[in-house]
Amino acid sequence: MNRTRALWPEPGLAALAWILSGVVLLTQVHSHLLWNSDALFGESLARAVFSGKSLAPFFFPPPGFFFPDLSVYLAFRLTIPDFRLALSFHLVFQYLVLFFCLLVFQKTLGRPVLSLAFVPIGLLFCFSWFPEAQALLLPLHHGIQAGLTLFLLSSVLGSKPDYLFLYLIIVPALASDPLLITWLLIPGLLLLLQSRAPLRFWMVAVVLAALLRYGLKRFFYLPDPFAGYLTTGFFLSRPHLALFCLFMLPVFLLILWRTFHLISRISISRRLRVLLAIVSGQFISVLFFILNNQEVSLRYVLPLVLLFILLASELLLWLWKRNRLVALVITGLILGDHLMHRQQKSEGDWSACLEALAGKKTSGMADSFKARPFSLHSGQLFVQVDGALRPHVWMNSYEDYYDFLRAPTQEVFVVREGLEGPSLDQLPRPGTISCSAGSLYIVRSDHARFWTTEELDLWRKLTGR
Repeated sequence: MNRTRALWPEPGLAALAWILSGVVLLTQVHSHLLWNSDALFGESLARAVFSGKSLAPFFFPPPGFFFPDLSVYLAFRLTIPDFRLALSFHLVFQYLVLFFCLLVFQKTLGRPVLSLAFVPIGLLFCFSWFPEAQALLLPLHHGIQAGLTLFLLSSVLGSKPDYLFLYLIIVPALASDPLLITWLLIPGLLLLLQSRAPLRFWMVAVVLAALLRYGLKRFFYLPDPFAGYLTTGFFLSRPHLALFCLFMLPVFLLILWRTFHLISRISISRRLRVLLAIVSGQFISVLFFILNNQEVSLRYVLPLVLLFILLASELLLWLWKRNRLVALVITGLILGDHLMHRQQKSEGDWSACLEALAGKKTSGMADSFKARPFSLHSGQLFVQVDGALRPHVWMNSYEDYYDFLRAPTQEVFVVREGLEGPSLDQLPRPGTISCSAGSLYIVRSDHARFWTTEELDLWRKLTGR
């Protein structure tokens, strides 16, 4: 056993487990990635850049995701002509970055690195029962930011942190995703109650990130991130609740300070302080969403998901050291359960519909979840529309709607799924293309003009676009 550890240190064993598990994990996520509209947004930008078009007409996602999601994908796309292969490389990159972040987190907090070998088992379990947890590996879903949150919080508290290297990561990451205000900034400030050593670091990082965010908004159209996320309208309409929150805030901070003080007195390591700060940040993040009557998605608490997976992996490691047979049985059950869920939740196939579009010069309409995948996979222009078949400008370019009106096509394909309603039912359609995932209606182009160039010009004038 000692000889094995000498040849394969704990990080090497953990990395080997991640490489072997990546075949199962990445294959599943990649099939979902190819039809995820948000994750494919980088490819829309890449095609605009490569064709010499401006990025000004694009409606970016509220966070921005400039770093590392979009910048890394564009770097891959510069050298890889096939966007599907570029997405594969980006997926592997995000998988490796997540491993590196968890490795640093475990080492800095003095936890067993070998437990990372069991993290893929926890990922498989989460992907089976909570499919939304796949956001950990999807671009533009806060997944890589969750790993960076654990990495940065633990690195700042390290014995000899490289502040210059941390600045190069935290400043663009914080400017590219305001959700890190509650994920990273609030936990970092809470940790200052225990030690004021990194105070200057956080102050400089916040100022630089704010300036970078302001510069990005000058060049790109970034809507308000999470509208109402940090607004006071909820409290202004409920003065009694506002007074209660103002009273509870110092009480909450006092409890945290007292907890930190007791931790230092009984000489417990800093790992509990980091965990408490991260959980507090997640609690505040969820609280903001609830108070503003917004849906709390699982991808908004991904650092908490990672902490639970790390805890489960340490329990599996503890069990492995005491009874390997039981650990193997549990691992086998999780793998079998994952395979069963994978077969039951197999998504429909659009390949037959895509084959029908091959070689045709046409255009189409679909909802915001299908327009971009259909455009990229078919090579045709599919625009995003709402239930009334009107333009839905969200994470796309308004130039698409001008191109749709200029397209010299005799027929328009409309993806039925997601657009069911009176507007679609009233369309006269001479034909239908069906496949296992759904159907496409064939509509004459003169019947599919639900907006005009003048309306688009007016919309741009009113919105300042």
